[in-house]
Amino acid sequence: MADVTTDINQSRAIRIARKRVEGFAEQFGEAHRNLSRHAAFPLVLTPDLLYQIWANFVPEAPWVAVAHVLLSRLCRQVGYEMYEMDIADRNLLLRELKEEFGQERFDELGEFLLDYVAQRLTDDDADTQDLREAQEWTALAYTKPDEAARELAQRLSEMVHKDNMEEVLRLAALVETLTEPLMEAGFDALLIYISGMQSFVRGDLKEARAKFSEKQIKRGSIKVAAIDLKLPEQLLTNVDEIEKFIPTKLHEEKLAYPEDVENLLRYIKVRLTMFHLATFYEPEEILHIALLRKNELLASGEKIANTSVWLRATCQNIIREYSKNHSISSLNLLRTIPIESVEYLRDSDERSPDAFVNREESKNIQQEIYSILKKQITQLSPNTQELLQMYYGKSLSQMMIARELNLTQSNVARKLKEVRRLLVGELIKWSKQTPNISVNKDSDLIKHIDTALAEYLYSYYATKS
Repeated sequence: MADVTTDINQSRAIRIARKRVEGFAEQFGEAHRNLSRHAAFPLVLTPDLLYQIWANFVPEAPWVAVAHVLLSRLCRQVGYEMYEMDIADRNLLLRELKEEFGQERFDELGEFLLDYVAQRLTDDDADTQDLREAQEWTALAYTKPDEAARELAQRLSEMVHKDNMEEVLRLAALVETLTEPLMEAGFDALLIYISGMQSFVRGDLKEARAKFSEKQIKRGSIKVAAIDLKLPEQLLTNVDEIEKFIPTKLHEEKLAYPEDVENLLRYIKVRLTMFHLATFYEPEEILHIALLRKNELLASGEKIANTSVWLRATCQNIIREYSKNHSISSLNLLRTIPIESVEYLRDSDERSPDAFVNREESKNIQQEIYSILKKQITQLSPNTQELLQMYYGKSLSQMMIARELNLTQSNVARKLKEVRRLLVGELIKWSKQTPNISVNKDSDLIKHIDTALAEYLYSYYATKS
């Protein structure tokens, strides 16, 4: 019965994905569809990454196609200037990409993505490292699946050995997004393993045991790319004895130590900051809501195998939910994007029409903003003008510009950041003198201006190339 339900859900997801992709293509044309196919290759998109993909692979599409893709129903925002596609949409677009261009284009995109993350995702914080690894494994899965499977299996083995079930769940979610290339390469065993481990972490030991063959259970491991992935000891006992491993008083379960709570609150604070919600919510509020959900879940008869892991994952989901709500209210900032960029969104039933300002008012505001930006740009020094022309007009990477101008990559990055800060500062000054516009350096909305500013700079310098 479960298999039938899964098949029905998968068929429905594929049907919806096809409808979304076809609707997008009908709205904007084949060049946009081609860009969306290429945009499906990275696991996570940013405006800068998609602009680079556009410039390197789909220059025939209009520059505004980048905004159309990111703001369409094909993408959803998952963080500050971070977007992802639904798995079904992504798989459909990637199949189209391979049919149209062959494996060679996957190899080119893989090499491009590996170079991109090596240059751009250089911070040492855990979130950046996780994103860099995810993008690297994505590139490998579609170009060198043997290497990707081996690295993923090795990491899973290390995390299971350390009993780090939170990281196991994160890796399992990543592997699920790479199901198609891994299955095509014959790594079904890896998918079986992560499915079984997900059931195990949820506390459903019988279901977890059922995912593995008797041979695998007897051996106590499953082999993936010459790496033995150990099965949890709880799964190696007889089925009749499994129940004794399931706690009977989960409603009395608490975090083991006071420092566990402190660690969780620190984690929540980091996540709130990452999603630009720290000024709206306190970590204790998010934890309180998660605890309420935990009590509701236990009252319904469900079981939680690991409270700490469950709470952390639930807090992350709550933050994502709140981020989505704030993103919708922040769509007023789309007035800074060319009017045609929001037409597809205006027809989307997934967006609130109240989030969009009056069209005529938007047009006037847009013209004022563009006038301010143009005036400031023309006052920049010739050297800065040349730098912007190379980055936005010719779509050269920071490393390429550094070699061309005999600078370091960090100097190029700093100069670009200074220009953006200057232009945003001028918009803030203008907003303070304009009725009904409330934007300041501490505003949550100001964080979304960079996307619109980048679009204007690409458009401005594209006409001068």
